[in-house]
Amino acid sequence: MKKVLFCTPYEGISNSNIGGISVWAKAIVAHYEKEGQQVQLVLQPLDRKTYVRGVGAFMRLWRGIVEYLSLVKVVKRRMKSEHFDAVHLCTTASLGLIKDYFILRYAKSKGVRTVLHFHCGRIPEIFRNNNWETRLLGRVLKKADAPVVMDNSSLQALEEKGVTGAVYVPNPLSSFVSDAVSDCEGNIARVPGRLLFVGHVVDIKGVYELVEACSRLSDVTLRMVGHVEENVKNELVAIASARKGDWLCFTGGLSRQETIKEMFAAEALVAPSYIEGFPNVILEAMACGTPIIASGVGAIPEMLDNGKCGVLIKPRSADDICIAVERLMSDKDMMSSLATNAKERVNREYSISSVWDRLVNVWKG
Repeated sequence: MKKVLFCTPYEGISNSNIGGISVWAKAIVAHYEKEGQQVQLVLQPLDRKTYVRGVGAFMRLWRGIVEYLSLVKVVKRRMKSEHFDAVHLCTTASLGLIKDYFILRYAKSKGVRTVLHFHCGRIPEIFRNNNWETRLLGRVLKKADAPVVMDNSSLQALEEKGVTGAVYVPNPLSSFVSDAVSDCEGNIARVPGRLLFVGHVVDIKGVYELVEACSRLSDVTLRMVGHVEENVKNELVAIASARKGDWLCFTGGLSRQETIKEMFAAEALVAPSYIEGFPNVILEAMACGTPIIASGVGAIPEMLDNGKCGVLIKPRSADDICIAVERLMSDKDMMSSLATNAKERVNREYSISSVWDRLVNVWKG
């Protein structure tokens, strides 16, 4: 039986569960503990201790390097004390590639199969930029036996660069979500006009454009589920003040069960991110039968079957959000069709068992 060292963010930053990789990793570990007899999976959490958004560029670089090198030491100690047949390393690229390079180089020196799993949809962009990140990515890829990507555009970009062994593996619908959906289905009524945002409330998630768009619409309310810094909250409240009424609500972070309840109560989920990989929140909304409006970035167009399972919009556009919301809310047949298509697709294409089997094949080579 193959023994795999599973290196991934797991608890989130400061145990706050910020980040989709943590959600994904917990789903994979839970399935392994229940039905993963094909391999021996050993979890090695790689969680950052500090959140560096909003600090200066030099401080962000310094903190990042210090923390990443500390994580490298943790993995090397683990590999010195135990034998592994493969190491599975999760990454979002950027400065994290420094960590990835040293871990993969050490694993290669030990004769261990190296799997580098990209939890981002930026690979084509990185190649186009042709900068320091491009060069660093090139060096890291030379140390990876099996690069894993979450969208076909990234797979194509790697193949065009002559990278061999790359594999497409989508994110799964976790058993946690499936169970929560079963508990809630048929028990929660949709609230007319209610829109929902789920995620870390930061600019790159398109939250400023979303609140601006809703401030122009007279018949919708918006609930924002997720961690929000006080300064961001104050700025969004200021934007919302352009429209009278108590229509904007911040819930803070919620449990998975409570988040699923929010999805069942909403008439639509809006995810207007600037960049994405393979967002779990889209899978969750699909499973709940909640109509989706989302930016056509990362793997989202593939997930929504190029518009058959949701409305695709341009990022950074409050106008596009307004048009999409008005169009969707005025067409109940369209809402029903998108929801039905999404539920069928998520259960057919993104089951945890099928994704697990793909990962096992990657680990075994």
